[in-house]
Amino acid sequence: MITGSGRIFDLYNPTPEMIDIEDIAGALAKQCRWNGNIPDFYSVAQHSCVVSWLAPTHLNFAALMHDAAEAYTGDIIRPLKKMLAHAFFEIEDRIEKTVWQKFNIAPELVEAVKEYDNQALQIEYRAFYHNDMVAEDQIRHLSAVRLKHTPVFTCWDPESAKINFLYNYFQLTKKNKSNIYQP
Repeated sequence: MITGSGRIFDLYNPTPEMIDIEDIAGALAKQCRWNGNIPDFYSVAQHSCVVSWLAPTHLNFAALMHDAAEAYTGDIIRPLKKMLAHAFFEIEDRIEKTVWQKFNIAPELVEAVKEYDNQALQIEYRAFYHNDMVAEDQIRHLSAVRLKHTPVFTCWDPESAKINFLYNYFQLTKKNKSNIYQP
C-alpha cells in the first residue's frame, strides 16, 4: 500500500523504516471509531489520546500508540476481527510488532494498556450512545488537563485530531520538531 507520505508499506513484510509517525497520525485522524456507526465523527487518533490520558505515566506513550497498526490495517471493529480470526490477526500481529520495534515499545506495556483502552471504550460509549454527561465531563477534563484547552467536549475534525495526536507524541517523546503544528 502507499501511505499518506508516499511511502510503500508492505503488509506482509513490514519493516521499521516503512513506518512514519506522520503517516500514523494522519491515517488515525481520518478513521472513525465504531466503523462510523456513531452520532458524530470521532477518530481513532482522538481515542488514542484519551487512552493515553487515562493511563498512568509509565504507560502514556504505549497507550497513545496502542492502535498505531490501524494506520496500516484500518480500524476493524472487535466483532469483525473475531470473525476474521487467524488470517487478520497474523497480519495485524506482524504490523504491531514492527510498530513496537520502530518506537521501542515493550509488548508487555501494550498488554497493560488494554485496561485503559477498555475504560476509554466504556466512557466513549456512554458519551455517544447514552448522552452521559459524566462521561463527557471525563473526556472534557482529560483534554483540558493534557492539552491546556478550554474544557469543552468536542469531536476533533481530522486535521485537529492529527495535530493533537502529534502534539501528544512529541510531548511524550520529548522530541522537538519545528514543522509540527502547535495546538
